[in-house]
Amino acid sequence: MMSEFQKKQKVQNNRQADEEQHEELRDWSGLMDELLQLIFHALLLSTKKSSFSKVCRAWRRIASSKEEIVASQPPFLLVPSFISLHKEGYKTQQRPFKILSPASIGTDSFAFSAHCFLAPSQLHLCDRLAHAKYMYSSKGYLIIVEPTTNCPILLDPFTGEEFRPFPSLPRVCPSGMCRGDGNCRYGTAVLLGSPPSRCRIVILSDYDVLWTCLAGQHQWSNYVIDYACWEKRPNGFAVVRDTLYSITRDADLMVFDFDAGPQIRVVDRGDCDLPKQFLNYHYKKFPYYGPFITQSHGEVFLVRLNPFPTVFSDTRVEVYRLQEWKWMRMNRLDNAALFLDIEGSAMYCRNPAWWGGKENHVYLTGRKWWGVKENHVYSTWQKWDKWISFSLDDIVDLGFKKPIKCYAKWPRPLWMLPSSCY
Repeated sequence: MMSEFQKKQKVQNNRQADEEQHEELRDWSGLMDELLQLIFHALLLSTKKSSFSKVCRAWRRIASSKEEIVASQPPFLLVPSFISLHKEGYKTQQRPFKILSPASIGTDSFAFSAHCFLAPSQLHLCDRLAHAKYMYSSKGYLIIVEPTTNCPILLDPFTGEEFRPFPSLPRVCPSGMCRGDGNCRYGTAVLLGSPPSRCRIVILSDYDVLWTCLAGQHQWSNYVIDYACWEKRPNGFAVVRDTLYSITRDADLMVFDFDAGPQIRVVDRGDCDLPKQFLNYHYKKFPYYGPFITQSHGEVFLVRLNPFPTVFSDTRVEVYRLQEWKWMRMNRLDNAALFLDIEGSAMYCRNPAWWGGKENHVYLTGRKWWGVKENHVYSTWQKWDKWISFSLDDIVDLGFKKPIKCYAKWPRPLWMLPSSCY
């Protein structure tokens, strides 16, 4: 007679043989897409912070690469509350912002499901955002600078956590490196690596100086970006495998390699096969509408609004892909959608059908606007926290609206992915 051990061994061998036989017959090519889609739907339905974090970790474990996660998930929309961010508003029992996720997209409507993970007790976030200088959003974190200590803070809007991995920024530029009064004024910031502990922050100051620091270090390094005029100033950043890409206001490409010192490579737009009339007078007058640079799955994309009329009655969006250091015009966003914050950033998303979106579409949002009527500016402020969706082939009518000249300030709606995805 067979012993218990032999019986268990036989059952296990038979089961393994059956699994191997079924594995030969089954098509596994679409399994990853199916699993990612199921996890993403669970992510949309999770309304608690603990469930949300678990789903994010599950997504990260099952995906083959971080680039696949970022490229396949549509970003959430952070809508700040003007009441809670008012000078005395942080004393009210209101969260500083709402986190919205695209649940379904109809023909004429964009339905969101709300995610309010921040507890009412975390009202210090309102104080942070109301009094600190907002710089940028990168890798799921809001980068702000505390005015008293002049220290960069990484704020996770999905969990309410904040991190201080970097020292205080210098208030005075080194001798001979700054123009004007010599005081440092910092602008755009971006994160490289894996924040908050293993990362590098790169900050562009208003006076041609690039500041960088590794997490845990106590001293900043600075480098001068030598450009002749403000049109050569970097206007946006994109991070691809810890390499920093930037686009200037006149569409020159800059590539930063900080492991080598850093090395800065400038690719002129004429060498990238861009048209001579890529930018016109209105881009010089209103530089806050781009051009924009973004990335998806290791590829770099250039986005611009064209043309840039006095009245937004026939605005179009043009998308270019970087291929062998040449910008190639894309006539369609095949199986992809573009999320555009016309005051500062762009995000490229693949497989929009997973979450009910449309391919070859651009989702556009902004916040503070001023009105223009008969070429005269009037002082009545208008709040606009909606979105606009249109096909890449369609004409967009935005009415008589133009942005204020503080495109990098809070509050405004932001397209963001959770830090768990990176």
